[in-house]
Amino acid sequence: MGNIDLSELSYLYVETMSKTKQYNPQAIANNKIIGELGKENIIRILNLDIDVFCTKYKSSKCRDFIYKNDYLTPRNMYLVNPLYYLKYTQIVFEIAENYLEYKSKELNFKDDNIKVFYSGLFCLDKKKETVNINAVFNNSYSDFQKERKKYFGNYVLKLDLQNFFDSIEIKELLSKLRIKLGSLSVIDELEIMLNSCQFTTLPQLHYSIASSLLSQMYLADFDNGIQNILARENLELIRFVDDIYIIQPHGEVNEKAINNLINDVSFLLWQEKLSLNNTKTELLTPDEYENNFDLKENKYDYSPTSFSTEKIIDEKVLSLIHSGDLITYIEKLCEIEKTYGIDLKKYHELTDKYISTVNGDSNKVINGLIFSGKWRLLSDNELFEIVSEWKYVFFNPSQFTILYILICRYLENKNVIGNSRIMSLLSYLFTSESYNFRDTLIAISYLFQSKKKNVSILSQIKTINPEYVNFVEKYI
Repeated sequence: MGNIDLSELSYLYVETMSKTKQYNPQAIANNKIIGELGKENIIRILNLDIDVFCTKYKSSKCRDFIYKNDYLTPRNMYLVNPLYYLKYTQIVFEIAENYLEYKSKELNFKDDNIKVFYSGLFCLDKKKETVNINAVFNNSYSDFQKERKKYFGNYVLKLDLQNFFDSIEIKELLSKLRIKLGSLSVIDELEIMLNSCQFTTLPQLHYSIASSLLSQMYLADFDNGIQNILARENLELIRFVDDIYIIQPHGEVNEKAINNLINDVSFLLWQEKLSLNNTKTELLTPDEYENNFDLKENKYDYSPTSFSTEKIIDEKVLSLIHSGDLITYIEKLCEIEKTYGIDLKKYHELTDKYISTVNGDSNKVINGLIFSGKWRLLSDNELFEIVSEWKYVFFNPSQFTILYILICRYLENKNVIGNSRIMSLLSYLFTSESYNFRDTLIAISYLFQSKKKNVSILSQIKTINPEYVNFVEKYI
């Protein structure tokens, strides 16, 4: 297994991932430094002694502005110096190589009754076609979905872990790695790097296969415990990072047995200083499991530009356009904002009514509308109605700001409108006396969509997160 240069493999994984996420700030920073330094220089930097590396380069760690799917709760997501992102990947790949079983090339964490998927797939193969598949988060999630589909017709216990990454303490993770692998110097390097970034829990970095790998290594003891229960009860478990499905293959289920299973799982997690998210733990009937399946929203996909081309989404987008429901939806959002402010309960109710498919998937429908370009099927008058007011973007800043700007630019280029619509939005961003999280997301979405540096907007953002502005100015 020692024939693969893990520095080069890390570089290839990060390069490949970053090229697929053109609007993501970490990916943009990664692409920029890869373009400036080139492969040979970056690999030389990655091979520096860890103390020299951390002394020569600063982590530039900062919190990013990302909402969870409820559009209310911020994610604890970070941006780092792209060289740190690369070095972190290299270190974890070295640990992963030691984690591999004899003669194995892929690290998949499976057991007799357990199938595990994470963000990407670590594989000791640097061929371009292999890396193109294994480095991209969406491919591993697609494989997870295919595995889930095999169990249609069964009752399924759906489990979710509470604040998973934030619950994994670095000292506990390092202890588990040393117990499993012994006193490897590369584990010491991981400790030095995470300490230099002042991370006390497992970092959430955009599309990081490194953090995803470490999270699954942390669950090794839990997997050993749950495997015994699964084998005893003739059950199957499939997992994507911390989204867990336990398959009940026996037809009708016994509620007492299910509750006992939940208690057993809860105890195993408690031993690992983890806990279940009770609001997302439920027993799904065969119909519910299948209806829940098609395009399940993925909490680990942060890209506002990912969109599905599957039939159910495409049909919903076209229905929104041809029925007039999209215009009605935007008008009603504007009415809610004027009357109630940013009432997210009313937003979700309205979105479920007009945007969601039978399986939910509202994010995917909106992305499909925006990035397929199908909004151009609307007449100029209909598009004008969508941009006649702009404050509906407050409800979903990362998506609606992009839609608003795209339509404005389109109508401007056709001389249907002037630039007063976007100027109205910019005027708010320039003059707002105190930015909040939602304002900042609108500002950031505008910056990345326009691809222009705007000193006034950056100055506003700097008042609430100066480290973020420093990151943008230095790396983007």
